[in-house]
Amino acid sequence: SGVAVGTSTFCPDGGCLALFLNRYDIFYVFKPELGGSWVEFMGGSSAPTISPAPTYDGGCDNPHNMHLDKCFRKKHARKASSVAWDSLGAVGQLSIFLLAFMASTLTMSIFLARAKRRRRDGESYLGFLVRDLHGKKKKRK
Repeated sequence: SGVAVGTSTFCPDGGCLALFLNRYDIFYVFKPELGGSWVEFMGGSSAPTISPAPTYDGGCDNPHNMHLDKCFRKKHARKASSVAWDSLGAVGQLSIFLLAFMASTLTMSIFLARAKRRRRDGESYLGFLVRDLHGKKKKRK
């Protein structure tokens, strides 16, 4: 349950990241190729022991920093609607489609039942829809 960076015990060349199970047992050694790669661990991004990709002043607004993981994610962020749709999963997405389909078929069946009772002779369904949406004209006394 620990992390060590670039010690000569497990990484003679340096620039490594070791994850430990306990104080003595190494679980995994990560050695990036030092051509500009950064180490990511627990959602954070940090440079190797000697950083081949230095951070320039100005943060992500500086074009020199656009290759960094944090700046790349910030520039290419996904839309909130896309994230929400993906978070539903396959079952949730199927449920939304079924709900929309059932609501539309219920609306159509209610409309057709009303049209069958209230339609005038020779009037089309579209004509009834326009007349029904327009509303009833109030009779003057």
